[in-house]
Amino acid sequence: MADTQANSTAPGLRQRWASGATTVGTFCMIPSTISAGIVGRAGFDWVCVDVQHGVIGRELLVNMLAALAAAATPGLVRVAKNDPKDIGEALDAGAVGVIVPMVNSAADARAAVSAARYAPQGMRSWARSTPAALGQPDYAPQSANDRVLVVVQIETKEAIQNLDGILSVTGIDGAFVGPGDLAVSLSLDAKGDQTPGLLGTIAEVAAACVDRGVAAGIACSSPEAAAEWQRHGFIALSIQHDIAILTRAMVGTRDAAVTALATVSVVPSA
Repeated sequence: MADTQANSTAPGLRQRWASGATTVGTFCMIPSTISAGIVGRAGFDWVCVDVQHGVIGRELLVNMLAALAAAATPGLVRVAKNDPKDIGEALDAGAVGVIVPMVNSAADARAAVSAARYAPQGMRSWARSTPAALGQPDYAPQSANDRVLVVVQIETKEAIQNLDGILSVTGIDGAFVGPGDLAVSLSLDAKGDQTPGLLGTIAEVAAACVDRGVAAGIACSSPEAAAEWQRHGFIALSIQHDIAILTRAMVGTRDAAVTALATVSVVPSA
């Protein structure tokens, strides 16, 4: 495993978000170091390894984050749940930060921050032998606290009702809208970030984030949708995920081949 860890790239991403710069990322759901390396070299500003909905174990997570670090791409992790064990393991594995699902209240947000940072800001367990610390002789609790990014997911009716309290919690760096779960929670016909009746609520989340100085993020159904959400103030824009992108590329290549071959006039052999 490479000893160049993704944590070394975190300040760059933090500074870009703090300045309001737009960043484009995607999610890795395919459990593969090779796939993560390919995605990492594609030029995204950040990549999130999805432990919540992907099929990715702890050892593989370490290696996928190392592959992203080798590509000089900041690697976030969406943890399975808002739990100190899950958050600590993701950060120990070398993630620059965590995206924490189902944060519904200020108390939930404080719990996520506490799990992600060492004392006195939090309760993260300290160790110098983790992949996050390897190759970093100056790794220390406070410097690690300063680098780690904590992003909470806003994806329920309850979270919308408690949005101001959530965004007011010290240590929250970003809020990421999960349009699918949010639509389901609001009893809407879930069509991602294009769900009818959901667009105004999503825009309100972005406005609240801008007011609070928190980076607003969202899962986008297409590059065109990302451009529209950018106009509303979203700066952490995720364009689909590796499974969807691979599927589209494969189907598109097949269709292009079928179309090209259909125009060929076969010359009979003599």
